[in-house]
Amino acid sequence: MKLLKNEFDYKMWMTYDFLRLDDGLCSLFDYDLLERELIAQMPEQFPCIACIVKGPSLFEPDEAKFIYRPQLEEWTQLMGAV
Repeated sequence: MKLLKNEFDYKMWMTYDFLRLDDGLCSLFDYDLLERELIAQMPEQFPCIACIVKGPSLFEPDEAKFIYRPQLEEWTQLMGAV
């Protein structure tokens, strides 16, 4: 899990943590294609918490999931009631 404060944090997290691309591998990818994919999967809003959810089987890819402020506020209220 990682707190993403802005679009830059998101792009760094996706590139290095989720896609596991280092600087050498990034140079092998088509930059425009990578940028389009990052934009397509971008969270709805910032800040948010990003996490990687494993695919249900070895043949299905991991997914990036995002938790937003309203969900955190709901969970905080529920935890305070316990």
